[in-house]
Amino acid sequence: MATTRIQRRRQRQRLSLFWTMVMQAIGIFINIRRRNQYLPRAPHRNWDSERNMTLTRMFGESDRVCHELLRMKIAPFQRLCARLRTYGLVDSRSVRVEEQVAICLNTVGHDQRNRAESFTFFRSGQTVSHYFHRVLCACLGLYRNVVINATIHNSPYEKENVQPWYTFFKDAVRAIEGTHIAANVPLEEQARYRNRKQVISQNVLVACTFDMKFTYVLAGWEGSAHDGRLLRSAILRQGDKLTIPFGKYYLADAVFHWFRDFLHLTVRLVIIVETLRVIVLKIVKSCSIFDIHLYAMLLRGQLVCLKNDLHI
Repeated sequence: MATTRIQRRRQRQRLSLFWTMVMQAIGIFINIRRRNQYLPRAPHRNWDSERNMTLTRMFGESDRVCHELLRMKIAPFQRLCARLRTYGLVDSRSVRVEEQVAICLNTVGHDQRNRAESFTFFRSGQTVSHYFHRVLCACLGLYRNVVINATIHNSPYEKENVQPWYTFFKDAVRAIEGTHIAANVPLEEQARYRNRKQVISQNVLVACTFDMKFTYVLAGWEGSAHDGRLLRSAILRQGDKLTIPFGKYYLADAVFHWFRDFLHLTVRLVIIVETLRVIVLKIVKSCSIFDIHLYAMLLRGQLVCLKNDLHI
């Protein structure tokens, strides 16, 4: 009786040991299978150190690198950051003002996407988007001090720093031109925004003084719109219209030839430039003196007409 009881106990121990080994084998098999399904983790990296090295190389060492990445040199970049601090842009717990401005400038200067910026600055896409809009709102505060309303006295040629061309351009206050800026529009509207180079864009009319200060911007027109149509809208619109001071004129190209105070100077300049180019080509090709003399007479006549147009 006692022997039978001992045998049963040993049998139960053997069965429990067997099933324990089976369960351990199954657990090991499952762990190995799970491990093969996932890629191994990359080694840990100090992202703060990587980010600081990138920012130092971006705007802390070379003017050339800073200009290529942020479209301005180190000194203007530092002045811009200091100026934006006065308009409410402050350091956060983990992002300095310099990094915030660098994110915005690099995005705008190179038309970068949010994912590319998050890779460059080792930040999440949400962080990049947040600080981009934060810097953009701070830049809008510069409007009152940077944008100057157009007046008769805005021409730099009325100052003392104009040397050779003051006689011909003393009444020129600004230059005006249209430019195309890439745009993202819905598919059903892309036909209207496709310009002559088959690029989806908006046509923007810009006027600036000769020291590169913008005085008027008209944005929002389709890329297929003609520059003359933009100018007509800028002159005839009800509010924020383009005004031409009395007795002054704008420099423009031949696109605006049907507008007063635009073409009467432009056509003369175009003819003069083309005549000079032809004279140079004639001299290079060793043409006869008679041909060169004819073109020289044409150039002289155009200069006289230009002088009469400008009432010099």
